Amino acid sequence: MLPLFVGAQTRVAALTGRVLTDTAHLALANAEVSLPELAIHAFTNDKGEFRIAGISPGKPQVLVRRIGYALLTAQLDFAENETVETTVYLSRVTVLDSVMVNADSRRSDPLLAEFEENRVRGVGHYITRAELEKEGGRQLGSIMSQTPGLAMMNGSGGQAWPTARHGPSSQCAARDTDCLKREKLFYIPQRYEALQGMKKACYARVYVDRMLMNAGQPADPFDLNSIPPMEVEAIEWYAGLTETPSKYSSRSSVCGIMVIHTRRG
Repeated sequence: MLPLFVGAQTRVAALTGRVLTDTAHLALANAEVSLPELAIHAFTNDKGEFRIAGISPGKPQVLVRRIGYALLTAQLDFAENETVETTVYLSRVTVLDSVMVNADSRRSDPLLAEFEENRVRGVGHYITRAELEKEGGRQLGSIMSQTPGLAMMNGSGGQAWPTARHGPSSQCAARDTDCLKREKLFYIPQRYEALQGMKKACYARVYVDRMLMNAGQPADPFDLNSIPPMEVEAIEWYAGLTETPSKYSSRSSVCGIMVIHTRRG
């Protein structure tokens, strides 16, 4: 039985490579490379390098993204026992030139104007740049961990995955993995993720400048600590359907919605 078992284990493929800027070809650390259909992802190291193993043969979509850079998508062909090597070049997103964001600039920026409109509603929880600056050198996950209605799951590698403190009720038995996968509310971590401290949970959806960072169903965990607080202008948090603005509202809103607006200068 051992040779059969080993053969079954080695039929998967792998993806390796680097993520660089498209101009100076500098390495981009903390860029996320993901395969949403397979619910697997990895982040680049300081040299821009990444590796993803355990990819089933086929042609899944690959997403590469980093805060401040345009999203890149591609469809790659993976054969059994194959390691695909690639170099990805991301383009910097043009932002508004401003050193200080004041009331006038908030009104002229559609995203920040939307933040102010939502805050006036009085539903949800809002964090401004001024409040973030008071937190010193704390990571974003630590800053957000005290937000009402939000529970933070911390990984062994310093990750911080936001979840709803009061998630939805499941119709499945706790250990019925097949039922949970069909239900598509709770994310079931893979073995390598479980080793990092990730658990079955209803993970919040995270938007960064209107871009949904975890589009899977159910939502895959998004590491808040991959975003430096100094790059954030404002944050909105909605713990459930009753709080969430209509543009973000969907069945998946029951797990919480976080909207992050990055700095404009």
